[in-house]
Amino acid sequence: MKYIPFTTKIEESQAVYLKELSEKTHVPQAVYIRKAIDIVMEQTKNDIMTPELEGKMDKLVKRDKKLLKRLAN
Repeated sequence: MKYIPFTTKIEESQAVYLKELSEKTHVPQAVYIRKAIDIVMEQTKNDIMTPELEGKMDKLVKRDKKLLKRLAN
């Protein structure tokens, strides 16, 4: 797997904890950061609503508004 450099900012308390954790476990900080990103990506992969998708959904709802009202009754 190819890794690319990535820079971000984290809270000071997060940095302190991450450094201590890394020193205690002998696991590089980058490994924990990559794992955290994987976890967030897995948790949110089905929750992504892009502006394009939202626009398409709005058009479909407006188009089928009469049908939706009938189904609701």
